[in-house]
Amino acid sequence: METSEVKTSYALQLAEARGEMKELKRSRDRAEHSLDKVVEILAMTSRYTIHGNIGNLADTNWGNMTATINQNYGAQADDIIQLLTSLREAAQAFPEEEKEAALDCVQQTKAALAQPQPTKLKTRIVSLLTVASALRYSSPATDFANNVLELSQKLDVPVQILEPQLQQLKQLHPDFQWNPGE
Repeated sequence: METSEVKTSYALQLAEARGEMKELKRSRDRAEHSLDKVVEILAMTSRYTIHGNIGNLADTNWGNMTATINQNYGAQADDIIQLLTSLREAAQAFPEEEKEAALDCVQQTKAALAQPQPTKLKTRIVSLLTVASALRYSSPATDFANNVLELSQKLDVPVQILEPQLQQLKQLHPDFQWNPGE
């Protein structure tokens, strides 16, 4: 190969690498923008006020709430309570901002389930998936999201409703696996 051919070849490779770097920067910027939106959504969901007999908000006594969930969900109640407990425990290891949002969303979900006629369950599940999307590390996000998906199945929340959040989660955490259309 002649010197000019080598230079041309390297120049092409360098231009290609620069293009890839620009695309990576654009991808990073899009991910940062998505995370900013998630944080904004989380800030909005944390403004809700919970009224009524909902147990201890410090998460030390879920007694009355658990009893109502048992009445509302019968045989599935234990699984639902276990999933909520797993979500709450997982949230303890999150960075502070995500931890607060996750604990708030779990608490709101449990409070909704403790009502005689639960409302806004779909919104609660979406909020929990939004928290998973906000996590910086894939492993905790994936584990948290999988527990949320299992909870949504127990509560008969159709996965189709959750697809936008699941797609965003997959984009931000490529190792997250779910089967669209299930």
